[in-house]
Amino acid sequence: MTVVTREHGKNLGRRTFVYLLFGFLQRGLSFLLLPFVTRVLSPDEYGAVSVVVAGGALFGIVLGSSLESAVFRSVARVSRSSAAILKMTALYLYAILPIAAGVIALVLYLLDASLLSVDTRIWAIEILACGLMPAVSFYVLPTLRASNDLRRFIGVSSVSIGALFIGKVVFVISLGQGLLGWVVSDLLAAVFSYLVAFFLVRPAPASVSRKKLRRLVVFALPLVPHRVAFWALSSLSRPAMTVVLPLSLIGIYSLAFNFASIAAMVLVELNRAFLAEYSRESFPAPSEVSRRVARIQILLAFLAPASVGAGVAIAAPILMGEEFLTSLPLIALLLAAQIAYGIYLIPVNYMVQSAGRSGWSWISSTLGATLILFCTIMFGDTAGVFGVALITMLGYLVMAVSAFAIARVQALDIRWSALSLPVSSAVLAVLATFISFFALTGESQSTRVFIGSCGLLAAALAFVAGRSVFRSS
Repeated sequence: MTVVTREHGKNLGRRTFVYLLFGFLQRGLSFLLLPFVTRVLSPDEYGAVSVVVAGGALFGIVLGSSLESAVFRSVARVSRSSAAILKMTALYLYAILPIAAGVIALVLYLLDASLLSVDTRIWAIEILACGLMPAVSFYVLPTLRASNDLRRFIGVSSVSIGALFIGKVVFVISLGQGLLGWVVSDLLAAVFSYLVAFFLVRPAPASVSRKKLRRLVVFALPLVPHRVAFWALSSLSRPAMTVVLPLSLIGIYSLAFNFASIAAMVLVELNRAFLAEYSRESFPAPSEVSRRVARIQILLAFLAPASVGAGVAIAAPILMGEEFLTSLPLIALLLAAQIAYGIYLIPVNYMVQSAGRSGWSWISSTLGATLILFCTIMFGDTAGVFGVALITMLGYLVMAVSAFAIARVQALDIRWSALSLPVSSAVLAVLATFISFFALTGESQSTRVFIGSCGLLAAALAFVAGRSVFRSS
């Protein structure tokens, strides 16, 4: 078993804080700007933005995101093929993918047609941006995280965040360019981030062979359907809803989903902060290190959605325009989905990062995504946005349950009972979740403020009761 020293614990805590902070700023910038954006965009425009952003992200996910796990493992578990894998990944993400994105963007721009109710010229700009960002998201930042290079990680992240923030303020809020301003700001931020990342982080010289390329492909290829299914779980409902529901309702749903995604973003960045620890894990598991990080993830899988739900209930009039207040009950359902998601990450980490078994990683996420897609298209017109939110929650639940089942089928030597939380913190965490979600259903703002405050108090008590989880044991 790996021993967690006091110094290791301090370093892990410091790194985790930095990764969470910059991850939140990177992915949460659009959430921070929501109070301003929802006042300059109509529900129709916001619905179109959501469709384009979700659809454009699929391009980078399909063609680049599966390499992220390979980068983490190659840096954290140094082997004879590590340098070659990093070099091949960098070549692909720095050169081949951006060129492919440029060709596709040119074709879309010249089409001058409509795709999912949005002009293809808008799609062209977003696709071009999504072809540049994978180099930063799936090669540069994972490399810096796994090597614990906080200085350059902060530098690259700060540039990306600053460029995105300035672009949104100038083109969307100040100039009022709507959907066009949104995608133009995405492209400018992507170009600037790509250039800075390219000059700061490049792979070391290495010998590349077909055998090493085959090893990379064998590991990364099964993760493609996994990543696509993961995108579907978080984004597919909005493009699919265009088939059965008007953009105005999609805009309401998208706002609810975006607020719920704040919790998901915290869980994602927390998980990424711990991927190096999972990548170094050996079996039987858990070691003291992975036990600690897994228990932190379980506790925050409840507390992050609970805190977001309570906060939104309390500050709803400030966070959104009056016409968007009908999204509050939707937020409760979608936050419940994030609890299942936070727990799902743990068995997947042990399978992919620790054991290096990516072959079955796609099954659980694909089951959830298929459920969401099929039920949204079949029942979305009659169930409405509330039905789609419930479908999404069930999709995440299926994903979590099946992930544990698959880990057991693969006979990974993991003592799951060692990951259980202290009883007091577990009970308080569940209680905080129920109170916070109930606050979002309050009919008056005063009711939401009172119940939401109780939810925040319960979440704080759960955190204090579970403080031993954050210490080595």
